[in-house]
Amino acid sequence: MIHIIYDALKLTSQTSRNTIGDIGEYPGAYTSILLALQSNNDLHCTVYISPVLQWLKNLSLRYPQNTFVFETLDARQALAQCQGMEISVSVTNKDFFKPRLFASPEMVETSLRERNLNGLFPVCG
Repeated sequence: MIHIIYDALKLTSQTSRNTIGDIGEYPGAYTSILLALQSNNDLHCTVYISPVLQWLKNLSLRYPQNTFVFETLDARQALAQCQGMEISVSVTNKDFFKPRLFASPEMVETSLRERNLNGLFPVCG
């Protein structure tokens, strides 16, 4: 199975191999995905830009259902998993960047990373 995580807010580490942070990294990741499919291996991949996500969704249409699994990682979901709690649906991702909840987007990122968010979500490799 190919597990694709879309992380537009860059909440996970971009240092692992086979992450796709810009369009230039797509050919290498595409090759890794094809090799994993041919050898029937699982592969986890984190994508940070939406055009690449769409390209991978288009690629997935060529394969049997459930060969690819897509997940979108967002601040709300990340904090809920990190803290082991439910967050009301009335709280949006934009709310996480408002001053009343956190001082700044940098504080959100630092706060989530300090709670070892990166260890909770697999990346390509």
